[in-house]
Amino acid sequence: MHTLGPGIGSLQLHDPTADEVLDLFEAMAKSDDPIFVCNMGTLLDDWRDGRFRMIKAEETAAMYNQTINTDVFLKRAFPWILPAFISVGTSGRADFLWVHPKARRRGVGTAFVKLSGCKKPLRTHVLPSGEAFWHKIKE
Repeated sequence: MHTLGPGIGSLQLHDPTADEVLDLFEAMAKSDDPIFVCNMGTLLDDWRDGRFRMIKAEETAAMYNQTINTDVFLKRAFPWILPAFISVGTSGRADFLWVHPKARRRGVGTAFVKLSGCKKPLRTHVLPSGEAFWHKIKE
């Protein structure tokens, strides 16, 4: 089981709707790290082809009642989707993995890799900002 912190339910892969993908793209564009904005066409193709996943948290009473900080989610309501995604290529390797800066260093990227069962990307396909993350991941 992967959790994000106290009061937040376990994390699960999520097949997003078109509206959820658009909400994610908006969050990406407004973030301090809009690295994949130029790849939106490719990401939409991956979504259409079933290779694009987001991650959501199981709702808890604390989340429902808003007794904990839920600012990390795309929307502060059910379904509790995090501003993050993974796209796994036909080779089984991660093609894209992005986590919003406000959700980083909380285990979201690691949960994506473990839940999706993907292989690490080729070293030549890793952005400099992701090298430390991928170095820690064991295959």
